[in-house]
Amino acid sequence: MNINLPLQTYLSQRSCDIFKKWERFMMQSVDFWLTDSIWHTQQHSARVMFYNLILADRLQLDSDQCEQLATCSVFHDTRRLDEGLDKGHGLRAAKYYKTSCLKHGLLYNDTVAYIMAYHDQDDNEAQASFKSELQDPEKALYLYKIFKDADALDRYRLGSGALNVNFLRNEQSLDLIELAQYLNDV
Repeated sequence: MNINLPLQTYLSQRSCDIFKKWERFMMQSVDFWLTDSIWHTQQHSARVMFYNLILADRLQLDSDQCEQLATCSVFHDTRRLDEGLDKGHGLRAAKYYKTSCLKHGLLYNDTVAYIMAYHDQDDNEAQASFKSELQDPEKALYLYKIFKDADALDRYRLGSGALNVNFLRNEQSLDLIELAQYLNDV
């Protein structure tokens, strides 16, 4: 994947290492169903991971939270059936993530699975499910909002008007708009 920028200009050393580890894993071990996609690709997943890790550094998240966001980034669109809304692709991706954990000896994390499963759903639905199902729903919702913003920032790959910045959930995400436009040639 070619971001065309030196990672260390934007990421801490820890986040650079996490990015490189998960990018390598994605390229070698992750299967995307929509192989002819022009929008939901490994490159998209890598940019989402890049935005997530920039936000994680700026918000001073711990290493576990950075790993969780990177993992979500790698798997979130792997089980798409089409380029549209494809509600349900998040849940399919979460199931694939669980299978991949078993296959590759990865540590499974419920928060990662829930963020993935609900990233294509309404925020209110995610919030209700997180509160009723997860041990620490507030932490999970915090990461969910960061992830949703990182995924949304890459909407610029669809064109200059594809992102409504009013829907971004974190103030720090606004600082990444120009970078997202640059990376998507907008």
